[in-house]
Amino acid sequence: MILSIFGILIAILLIFSSKAYSEGLLGILLGEKQENINTEGMFANLIHQASNLGVGEYNSFIFGFNSGWMIIAFPKNVNVLKSACFYKVSGLKGLDFGDGILKTNNDDCRGKSCLCLCEVKELKQDEICNKPGKFLCQGFELEVKDDLNYCGVFGMQDGKVRNIYMKREKDALYINLVKGGKGSEQAA
Repeated sequence: MILSIFGILIAILLIFSSKAYSEGLLGILLGEKQENINTEGMFANLIHQASNLGVGEYNSFIFGFNSGWMIIAFPKNVNVLKSACFYKVSGLKGLDFGDGILKTNNDDCRGKSCLCLCEVKELKQDEICNKPGKFLCQGFELEVKDDLNYCGVFGMQDGKVRNIYMKREKDALYINLVKGGKGSEQAA
């Protein structure tokens, strides 16, 4: 009896997870290899979660993607991200922009903050986030940032599966990879 109830709960959880968080999450929960995660589906879920937060709302969820990709949030008035950006907390690898990563110039991102999923493997530095078919981007009127690194830019380069914490404020969306920043502050 208890086993059948437990089995039903597991089945409901798996069905809910696959519908609410894309097929990528189901792969993560089942221990799929990183290269089998649906990177584009996970990014679409990230955009969906970010777009649906109201002012003062908080959310956290499991997120991961394949190696060979990076996620970066370009600030509104920045057209190129240069050098490196280090985290204020231990345990997170800093972001390395090499000689610079150009912000995509598509209509959705022009003059806005822009959250992008960019393929990085086998691309020249100037092609990252700009080569057609090798990136997905979504513009935001508000700033998208991470207050736990010194440059304020949200980014992930390691693809490591982890929780993402986000909180929407009037003029900004804070996204953090660990607790301790504005993204992980729950509304009072």
